Amino acid sequence: MIYLDEFVQSFTINEKLLAKAQLIRARVLHVRMDAFAKGLELTLDLQGTVPAGNDLVDLENGLRSELSLTHIRLFLSGFPKDKTTGAVMIYPLLPWVFSAVKRENPLLGTLVSSGRFGFADNVLTGHLYHSLDADLEKDFVMRIDAFMHKYLEVQCPFVW
Repeated sequence: MIYLDEFVQSFTINEKLLAKAQLIRARVLHVRMDAFAKGLELTLDLQGTVPAGNDLVDLENGLRSELSLTHIRLFLSGFPKDKTTGAVMIYPLLPWVFSAVKRENPLLGTLVSSGRFGFADNVLTGHLYHSLDADLEKDFVMRIDAFMHKYLEVQCPFVW
């Protein structure tokens, strides 16, 4: 296993990308780059620290640009093992989660931009000032749930 910054340093000298990789203290557990992955997939062990979601977005965008790939996906494990709830751990990752969900369906961007998000107990919450489309809101919840189950070691429900 190698650390993320060492992995990134093995193929680039891009200082901005290296700085982002250093901010995210994680070990690379698995790398997959093939036709089935449609690009690059990295499984990262966070070693008990939860990075900022914007840092993950910047890392993915940097890797996408540096490697000329359209599909970059991170799988995260190694969340803190304390009594922190899933919602508390996932909340800082929301910009990254929203970025991925918006790439799948750009219409969901309107919900993200017009919503206010937080957490309570073990639930991620969202509040819309004006309900836009009930079907779109349901699709958003389903995609958030599917994303958490596929890419995160911890999950929690999302409610409007």
